[in-house]
Amino acid sequence: MRLHIFDNGFFSGLGHHFEYTTTIYDEWVRQGGDAFIYSSGQKEMEVSKKYKIIPLFKHGMHEIHSPIRLHPFLNGLLNLFAGNHFYWRDLKKLARQTFSNSDIVLIHTINHSMLPAVYLWYRSLPKENSPVLVLLFRYNNAVYAPDKRYLLTHKIYKVMLDLFDKLAAYKKVIYAADTDALAEEYEELTEKKVFVFPIPHTSKLLNGPLARGSAADKITIVYLGDARDEKGYYLIPDAIELVLREALTMKLEFIIQSNTSDYSGKMTIMAKEKLKAFNGRVTMIDRSLGTAEYYNLLGGADAVLIPYRAKDYYARSSGIFTEALAFGKSVIVPRNTWMERQLSQCQGGGVIFQDGDPRSLADAILEFLNNRSSIGERARLCAVKWTNHHNPKNYVDTLLKSVHSSST
Repeated sequence: MRLHIFDNGFFSGLGHHFEYTTTIYDEWVRQGGDAFIYSSGQKEMEVSKKYKIIPLFKHGMHEIHSPIRLHPFLNGLLNLFAGNHFYWRDLKKLARQTFSNSDIVLIHTINHSMLPAVYLWYRSLPKENSPVLVLLFRYNNAVYAPDKRYLLTHKIYKVMLDLFDKLAAYKKVIYAADTDALAEEYEELTEKKVFVFPIPHTSKLLNGPLARGSAADKITIVYLGDARDEKGYYLIPDAIELVLREALTMKLEFIIQSNTSDYSGKMTIMAKEKLKAFNGRVTMIDRSLGTAEYYNLLGGADAVLIPYRAKDYYARSSGIFTEALAFGKSVIVPRNTWMERQLSQCQGGGVIFQDGDPRSLADAILEFLNNRSSIGERARLCAVKWTNHHNPKNYVDTLLKSVHSSST
């Protein structure tokens, strides 16, 4: 049984796609299997020495943008048609690739801008070369979304899952998600079970010297990852200003690591300019980080800001949240999100704030500062329970169980 991981977000050795995919690959090989990564862009020489990489996809997952700002509805249509066009064009290159019926093709991050292309490719495969196809959904579809902009997307998912459900019996399609809430959403669209997979990238560099926290006389609070409006980046400068004004006696360090672009959103771009004006009170790292740098920054943090918008993350998971909990880090997250629900199951380890409110975010930071010891201890206890479930071995075991159950 061979594992083929299709990941057009995998490139250059950076980011959560890289960590997610390589963690699965490593565990699969550790258990004695053979694996391949179908990536975006060209082979990275150093990476290719360890992994079997096939540079299949010309465009990365988030590279399709209009050169001009469009209405969200029009931008959604652009991504739907352009994304599927590019994905289908790339998948057709696999026409001569020989899969076996016992092989597994895993697409661990798939959205509506890929589904029609995947359907056409998979449907075209001959009976004797039809691998098990595992589609893992990590985005809202979303019938329960509090934002009306998801309604068109929901209809697309409904049509596509209905088509996948009607494929011939020898076409084995498995649906999965990485949160219970997302699994429930997608089960509304199909009669099949939607499996809930753990999140795998929690094993690298854990419980070592990098999980140390900052120095005893200094408190370090970090923001990590993309800078976009949906990530609540625009809340950060106003919240930091309030905290610095009200915690005068504390030695605080704020580190904001993120990339911004013209597609980050107007509020985020304005927030970045505000952060630059703090004159040394805030350290900004405006670039992507490699694995060692990223984990070093996370390991040195006392708390991690994750101010994501609830309307986007009420059901979605967060890789940064997952890694922070695995490191035993305290987190600050919004109410009515998957992250809040995970904290409640862990009996704490973080602070909750009111979504979209910089005053509430500032109060949450101040609550952490005033109760740093007790919150930090709960976070460290939470890490044990968290990584017992979210780890690469459990991921591969769950993947194999889902394949086995679909064939019996």
